[in-house]
Amino acid sequence: MIEKFLVKESKRIHKATRRRLRICTLLFVCFMVLLYVLLQDEFARNPSFKNTIYSIGIVLIVIVVCADVIGTIRTRKADAQGENLILPYQDGSKQEIAEKINQDAANGLLFEEYIYEFPEGKKPYGEKIVLTSSYLLLCSTKITVIPRDKIYWTCAQVGYKGGPYRVRFLVFTVKKVFEVIGVDIEHVEALANQLYEYLPNIFAGYDDDFNFSYQLEELYTKDHYEFMRLYEAMQQRYETQEKDAV
Repeated sequence: MIEKFLVKESKRIHKATRRRLRICTLLFVCFMVLLYVLLQDEFARNPSFKNTIYSIGIVLIVIVVCADVIGTIRTRKADAQGENLILPYQDGSKQEIAEKINQDAANGLLFEEYIYEFPEGKKPYGEKIVLTSSYLLLCSTKITVIPRDKIYWTCAQVGYKGGPYRVRFLVFTVKKVFEVIGVDIEHVEALANQLYEYLPNIFAGYDDDFNFSYQLEELYTKDHYEFMRLYEAMQQRYETQEKDAV
């Protein structure tokens, strides 16, 4: 029997979560060992300080181990009924939307790409963007489900406040702007351009300007009415161009 898309995706996400828990636990153990080595002389001079640090250390170890165990237990079972879905637009129950996504996936995904680029043979990880005939899925620790008819525009916003070498994949929707952050600028730009095959680039001709996506995001936030006026004008122009091309 072919495994359903959301079950496979849930297993992938849970496996990545367990991996992060193991790494965090290992880093914590290494930190505690290093702390013990660095404070040995102080422990010898001050027994009361040693006892205090030991008590704090034991409490922290218990917390970290419990978090690891709980996380492992909670991620053993795949989410089969859409339990890990985030629905900004509640147009049905999680189970109903999960069934719709699985059906779309069975008919064939339109687009599936990780926000990071991986060398051939290396197993991918991290956030993933998936497009079905009905939804755009932003897959991280949970899956954000955005109906395609709620999307205004998508783009790769190169450069990021506080990090010029980062790139944001932005999804302008009826309610808010969603984002997925990457570091490989060329890869995310190519990803956004591929999606224009399925999600029309209403602002084609503007998005080559480095500052345009920032300006549009600011307009969306501060004056949504003006954003919609511009969007509707650009949408009409886009549709006219499409008709002329035919």
